[in-house]
Amino acid sequence: MKKLNFLIILILIFVVSCSKNKVKTTNQSTGANRYQEEGIMYLSSGDFNKAEIYLEKANKMRPGQIVCLNYLGVIKMYKGQFKEAAECFNKVLNIDRSYIDAHNNLGIVYTEMNNYHKAKEHLLVAANSENYRTPENAYLNLAKLELKHKRLNAASRYVKKAIEANKEFSPIYNIKGLILEEQKDYKGAVVAYKKSLSFLRSDDPDILLNLGRVLAATGKKNESLNSLERALAISKNDAQKKLIRELINYVEKKL
Repeated sequence: MKKLNFLIILILIFVVSCSKNKVKTTNQSTGANRYQEEGIMYLSSGDFNKAEIYLEKANKMRPGQIVCLNYLGVIKMYKGQFKEAAECFNKVLNIDRSYIDAHNNLGIVYTEMNNYHKAKEHLLVAANSENYRTPENAYLNLAKLELKHKRLNAASRYVKKAIEANKEFSPIYNIKGLILEEQKDYKGAVVAYKKSLSFLRSDDPDILLNLGRVLAATGKKNESLNSLERALAISKNDAQKKLIRELINYVEKKL
């Protein structure tokens, strides 16, 4: 962030300059705060486009605010703009290396960018930080990273750590199910997916799809169809809906 330097010649000029600058800075700060708050509000409601507009305005008015930069990174990550997201999170860490959310988010971004070593480095910082209140998130992302690279033993180890941190953390049981599927333990995967769903207030189409798939693998046709149909009913992703329909058609014809 650029710093304003004032050359003081006379006491009177100094007082007037400071007074004017104080008003200007206060107005900028107030405006930036307002834009940031509106951006966060839109982000929480799922309107990423409007959230980005307001957060960009806040960042332009008052550059270098780590909360604003972190949220901008989250939006760009959500949109699949991983290079731009990494830039945001790295800016945050250049300002404050102890901002743990940025480490966790960078781990996710580098996982998507297939940079295994950088992803693991940042996720381990988050997982082992005494100041991180939700280490299960970092362990979840470490498990995802290891699963992506077919390191199943390592992925399972991080699943255990996540469960130790939070036994009711639904996403980690979904990852556990995926690992068990890779290991051909379909019965174990069914248990994991059902447990994942049990900790949710409402159904998740991804988990229902996973459950329907492994139920089919264990020959439970009706249970599989029930799960897949529930997934189809609530899915909002066209590509996912197509996949579910294909799987339903397969189960109906082959089982």
